[in-house]
Amino acid sequence: MLVDGLRRDKRRGPYAGHREYEHTAWAVHEEAGRLLDAGQAALVAPELRKAVERITTALMYLDDSAGMAGDVLRELTGMYARALTAAPPKNPKTLASWIAKTVFDGPGWPDIRLADFAAALGDVGQAHLAETVDAPAADVSLKDSWTTVNGVRHLREQLAEVSGDTDRYVAVLAQFLTGPD
Repeated sequence: MLVDGLRRDKRRGPYAGHREYEHTAWAVHEEAGRLLDAGQAALVAPELRKAVERITTALMYLDDSAGMAGDVLRELTGMYARALTAAPPKNPKTLASWIAKTVFDGPGWPDIRLADFAAALGDVGQAHLAETVDAPAADVSLKDSWTTVNGVRHLREQLAEVSGDTDRYVAVLAQFLTGPD
């Protein structure tokens, strides 16, 4: 499938083949969209996840100063969420773990919007994600890690938002006030 074309040799220069890479990524987007519209969400979801992971890795070695690869990554991440909503995973805890790993251990992208993944996670996945988020929050040794602190804040805010509980959402936002506004 086209997703195989998203492998990037990190030994290549950051400018070598970047235009072709972007064209391949958009071709994956187009084909995945066609398959989703045809009702093939269960077939396309694992391929979309693979595409998201490959582009995430490639962006560490590819010049994306124009933001084109980042744009397609954002689109494919949303499309992955859409595929999972149409064909929910058998184990939503696995999806929750992938989201946590992406946020905590990833390079800072893709930007995961839990609202997009909420239906696929369901109550079980959201509860598991909340537990996963609470573990690094409680670890004192990680309190100085910018990635961990911001990842915890980011996911806690989104979990509170998708819960629909206004009091919980306000309480979570109040924990991280940085200014009077």
